[in-house]
Amino acid sequence: MKLLLTILTIFISLIAVGQKQVEVVQGNTWEYDDAIAPGAQRLIGFVVLAFDDVTLACDSAYIFESNDFTAFNNIHINQGDSIHLYGDRIDYTYIDEAAILKDNVLFKDKDMTLKTDYLNYDMLTSIGSYQNGGEITSTENNNNLTSESGSYDSDIEMFYFRNNVVLSNPEYTVKSDTLHYNNASEIAYFFGPTTIVGKDSEIYCENGWYNTQTEICQFSENATITTESTVLKGDSLYYNGFSKYGEAFRNVLISDSIDKFTIQGDYGYHDQLNDSSFVVGETLYIQDFEQDSLFLHADTLLAVNDSLGHNMIKAYNNVKFFKLDIQGKADSLVWLNKDSLIQMFYDPVIWNEGNQMSSDSISIKMENGSIHQLVAKKNALIVSSKGADKFDQIKGRELIGHFKENKLFKLDMLGNGQAVYYPIQEKNGLSSISSVNKIDCSDIVIYMKDSSIERIKFLTKPKGAMLPISQAVPSDEKLKDFFWNIEERPNSRYDILPLN
Repeated sequence: MKLLLTILTIFISLIAVGQKQVEVVQGNTWEYDDAIAPGAQRLIGFVVLAFDDVTLACDSAYIFESNDFTAFNNIHINQGDSIHLYGDRIDYTYIDEAAILKDNVLFKDKDMTLKTDYLNYDMLTSIGSYQNGGEITSTENNNNLTSESGSYDSDIEMFYFRNNVVLSNPEYTVKSDTLHYNNASEIAYFFGPTTIVGKDSEIYCENGWYNTQTEICQFSENATITTESTVLKGDSLYYNGFSKYGEAFRNVLISDSIDKFTIQGDYGYHDQLNDSSFVVGETLYIQDFEQDSLFLHADTLLAVNDSLGHNMIKAYNNVKFFKLDIQGKADSLVWLNKDSLIQMFYDPVIWNEGNQMSSDSISIKMENGSIHQLVAKKNALIVSSKGADKFDQIKGRELIGHFKENKLFKLDMLGNGQAVYYPIQEKNGLSSISSVNKIDCSDIVIYMKDSSIERIKFLTKPKGAMLPISQAVPSDEKLKDFFWNIEERPNSRYDILPLN
């Protein structure tokens, strides 16, 4: 026994390899075991080794002439002030300062714990990596992360994960193909298809970053944010999860599944708390109905809620819209979704079938996606072409148009009514125009058929005359302020967009 203790005392001296060294601090039993390898030394019973800034404790260990060693059971490695590693086996290559830990491996650094069954650990760089699945938990920020492969750089507290990455928190869950995570700043960086699911939002991207502490994030490559009934898309997105607002840049799309509309543009802003959106640059608003859709363009589009919480679309500057049964233009427009009401301001013009209607302001009431009524106030004018530079015209203070199946069938002109129209004569199956009627009457009721005047009722003190075409002068055939802007009428959804 004395001889064994003496030999062990001698062995507990420094074992040098160049400038490096391993120190056997403790071991209950020591022996040579040439059966394992020539010069191999076996330590048994509460073994403690020390080298550089590392201390290792285990139940038993083999140390080889190269200063490589293998340790077994109840392994505890302490490096520096904060790093602790545990496992059932470690194979250490001293010249490379590289370790492989196997079975029930734990890697702890401050509040972070990594669990895996196979870990490569570089003692020099303090970088650990795994390839067969791992789980990371953080007690400080309540994060839990799993992946098939990953690595951890303790010097900068940075994780690198790949394949089936899942980051869980009581507030959200992140699933990604590739994720980098800084444990100090709590910022996650995404590479590849990534989904973030929160309590009231879901985010998808293929590149970006997310600050899990502040809930501020930025995404790109097919980026999409879904919040309740709203979807926000763009080439890149910025989102503040705490304030509940997002910004989108280039190829922006905002859609609402409840009110069934979509807004497109170059830049968009969505305020989730106030349920409002703002879009500019090549904007396009699409309102879906059962039978067709309304397409609208303006320099600026706003989607907001009124005082009762009902959705409202506001369009400003160079407004144009297209629907199969009605088209229009104005300087500004308001669409009240709940009331299906379009309000147009500043030089509005409406086209329906062969009719052009204009005034200082126009309101269009829709029912089930079809035109129900049109009200034009102040300087109301309706014009329809009869061919060969002939136009039926009715003008007054206020116009109320009534529709059936999206066709104008009746007009009420209220106040200061004036009319110029061309009665059609039918003879031997042929239609012709030979005269023009010009009448002033305070209130007029006009009945329409196939975009032409079928008959007119002059209600209050009408006065005027019917003249043969040959005797009419230009002032007899055109009302004051007459205009016909058919070239500005959108003929398809694409005509409402500005030319590139």
